[in-house]
Amino acid sequence: MTGWIAISLGDVTGIGPEVTLKALSAEADQDDTRYLLIGDSDHTAALYEQLGLQLPLQPFSEFGAEGRFFLHNPAPRTAGARAGTGFSRRRPRGRRLVDRRRATLLEP
Repeated sequence: MTGWIAISLGDVTGIGPEVTLKALSAEADQDDTRYLLIGDSDHTAALYEQLGLQLPLQPFSEFGAEGRFFLHNPAPRTAGARAGTGFSRRRPRGRRLVDRRRATLLEP
């Protein structure tokens, strides 16, 4: 096998995860390169199932592991986190302040 290529999937609400999975699936037989996809593993796994791709995607554990297509979540979800994010449900203080001011401005 040749070397590794790491690909950051970007924002889960964008097209990056879908385009990456489809491109890798289409070109999987072209070489022996190993791929490490970096992004939200829950979202990517769900998208993978939805697309019905035949890519042998597996969780990343170590560089010596068998396989070619790996998925790594650099920020695993914490307790109370929303799906698709690594962040807590609580909004930052600045956002609450903006919402409060907006409500005040919109009141008749």
